[in-house]
Amino acid sequence: MSIPPSERKAASKRVDDAAENLLYTLFSALERGRFDDIVDERKLYYQFGQKAIDITKFRHFLIRHQTLISIHEATRLTAISNGTVIRLAVVKND
Repeated sequence: MSIPPSERKAASKRVDDAAENLLYTLFSALERGRFDDIVDERKLYYQFGQKAIDITKFRHFLIRHQTLISIHEATRLTAISNGTVIRLAVVKND
């Protein structure tokens, strides 16, 4: 059961705002790119290998009952990380 915004506590509103900003940032970045292929957890696994991608380590977040974001810590992917912190995000929208 979802709590109406007017009844949420201050912390809940901050978390909601942060989630909204994260979604905006993700979808803004997606609009700038061009994607010809579907990329999901399995495709990343096959592309980078089991040493780099552990499918069981994806953390899944359901937002507003329609968007699933799966995030994976990928700093070990030296081919793309160049020593920086990398997180892969797979976004699925209803």
